[in-house]
Amino acid sequence: MLMKTLRFKVVLLVLLLAGVRAKACDICGCGAALSAGGLFPQVQTNMLGIRQTAQRFIHPKGNFNGLSEVYQDHYYESDVFFRWFPKSRLQLWFHLPYRVVNRVESERITTVRGIGDMQLRALYTVIKPDTGIKRFKQVLQVGGGLSLPTGKYRQRDEQLTLLPIGIQAGTGAWSGMLNAVYLVQSRKAGLALQADVRTFSTNEDLFQRGHTAGVSAQLFLRRHWFRNVLALPHIGARYDVSGADRQFDLERPDSGSSGGQTSIGLDCFGKGWMAGCQVSYFLPRNQAEVMPQPEPGFQLSIGFIW
Repeated sequence: MLMKTLRFKVVLLVLLLAGVRAKACDICGCGAALSAGGLFPQVQTNMLGIRQTAQRFIHPKGNFNGLSEVYQDHYYESDVFFRWFPKSRLQLWFHLPYRVVNRVESERITTVRGIGDMQLRALYTVIKPDTGIKRFKQVLQVGGGLSLPTGKYRQRDEQLTLLPIGIQAGTGAWSGMLNAVYLVQSRKAGLALQADVRTFSTNEDLFQRGHTAGVSAQLFLRRHWFRNVLALPHIGARYDVSGADRQFDLERPDSGSSGGQTSIGLDCFGKGWMAGCQVSYFLPRNQAEVMPQPEPGFQLSIGFIW
């Protein structure tokens, strides 16, 4: 009986906090959400590299952490990625991110850093690149993976206030992913289409991030520079939907969003190396008024291929 009464009081407290705008930044999750790309279907080789991402979110007026108003969140993520082909049709992916987040407030700047949630993925090539229709080649890949709860998710600021899950290094939860990639290309140009879904388990704090889904399209050109360098300038668009977060089996009313983004970039592949850069611009999003708005993001990749 005592446990039921305590649980009821905790749930009631969460509902009361969810209705107070002054505390909105304490319960919203505003994790960076750049494109889920990086599968590189244009080039079928083993890869080892690092991807650096920078992203900034601007909070609306009225978001407070106690008496300190929250202005901005700055995300910097370094992602070590590895792709290996154990067989010609099967590729395995490994991702290990390291995240640094600076939360800028009126009274302090809080920095969160640490290893994020490690990802393991596998993709199977249903249609091989040498399958062509006249002068065009096609690739169809399907697969999925897991995200492991390897990152810290209970870091606090200098006032010992637990920071929202959106700016933590990890989530404290397992996550499952499904991906599909279709590519059609000629010698000079191509089109890559991608769809992905992701679902999260509930962590030890009885918190569950909202499930996500997205689709993207990317147009690219194929150019050869200096004989041995393949250059792929590209432009793309993505639309994603994030469901509402849940805690204690209750939906958080100020979570969940949907919207699009556009991107432009360049990937280069040489003899034994690869490099790329991309700039993303977020279109107006459908989300709660208290949630921060993303600004243009930047991504830089460099690595080895063999």
